[in-house]
Amino acid sequence: MAVSRSMQGMPKGPAEMLRQDEVPIKRILGAEFLALKKMHYNVTPEWQAEIHDEYEKRVSCLVDAVSSRFGNVNNANEKALFSFMSKNLRGTRASFSGDASLISLAIERNKRNTFNCHSSALIFADALTRTGKELSVITMSDHMVLSGNRYVFETTAPPKRSAFPLKNIDFKYPMRQEFDVRALLSITYNACGVMLFKKRMFKESVEEYDKALDISPTYAAALNNKGAALGNLKNLEDALACLDEALRIDPNCSSIWYNEWLLLNELERYDEADECAVMAAEIKVDKLFGALRT
Repeated sequence: MAVSRSMQGMPKGPAEMLRQDEVPIKRILGAEFLALKKMHYNVTPEWQAEIHDEYEKRVSCLVDAVSSRFGNVNNANEKALFSFMSKNLRGTRASFSGDASLISLAIERNKRNTFNCHSSALIFADALTRTGKELSVITMSDHMVLSGNRYVFETTAPPKRSAFPLKNIDFKYPMRQEFDVRALLSITYNACGVMLFKKRMFKESVEEYDKALDISPTYAAALNNKGAALGNLKNLEDALACLDEALRIDPNCSSIWYNEWLLLNELERYDEADECAVMAAEIKVDKLFGALRT
């Protein structure tokens, strides 16, 4: 059977000189603009200023609305708070297009409801921390949520389903990593790397994954993605080292086992590759039955 263990106690990163309760949004947007330039988007200074102004307008409206309704947010009922926020930013129901992983493109295309868990979590986390709310970021292999003291905020869910009790986190997301909100910068670097990877810009994607790992060295998704990119660059031994480290951190992620299977086959280590294939399949079956049970 697949290995299952909680990562709630993982060290919270990153180690940068940022306040623990600060979302470094200027650096996040700067990282996205740079990645988009590499992909030959028309990233003009005027467009950057427009995106930044639109972003600030959205967050300021949320801050004003929350402060007016709840006052001291750390004393507010978190379920009511998260539901209220979900009602006050339209277009946050999940759309998993690759481009939507960047807040800059999500804002530009908001009429098409392109916000996903990454871009909506950025907006909500920034707005909440500006009001003084204590939060952490919980990441899974293909999802992310925000955590308060008693409730978890599913930022892409409809308002009535936007919060569930933190005590249920082990059941809903048994394999996860928890970081403070500064790690949203490393999550952004990882998202930029994914977009570059999809453009087959593997060397450039590795650069983004390295930036993510410089901030959050235990970020399993970035290690997995870096391993896949290095594999495409035929740097197989370094790729395998990344995937081994990712599995040490998150042994219940089927995509890591799948990427390791690909690499081991290329290295002609077929017996080990078969073991990885079995693990990946078992994890997928476990998740399927877990979803059916819920």
